[in-house]
Amino acid sequence: MCASSRAVSRDRWCRSAASVPRRRSVVSLCMTASSDAQVPRRGPKSEPLLLSADERVVLGRWARRASSAQAVALRARIVLACARADVPPIVAVARELRIAADTVRTWRRRFLAGRLDGLVDEPRPGPAAHHQR
Repeated sequence: MCASSRAVSRDRWCRSAASVPRRRSVVSLCMTASSDAQVPRRGPKSEPLLLSADERVVLGRWARRASSAQAVALRARIVLACARADVPPIVAVARELRIAADTVRTWRRRFLAGRLDGLVDEPRPGPAAHHQR
């Protein structure tokens, strides 16, 4: 192939690629949106996460207490953020807490299924670890 035919085919490819409008994905919209802007919601609307006063107190204690395991504290912050009155999108909560949306989705779902007990680590399968001295 000669140099001129390569240039023509490259120009043709560039023109055809440039003529196709680029669509911005929802992920890029979410990442570029300011914190005040609404995040587009895909899929079914999330069911509201309603907390009793006792649950709100316990979750607040878990989120603030220094002796809490950090994993449990993060889970408590996730649930508290999802329980706001405006029912924020999962992507907005994830951006606010600087974690993955799948993490928010997982712990929101587990809380809805098991309430406070759903946020605590489940026992690991198999025998307990034996530490030798």
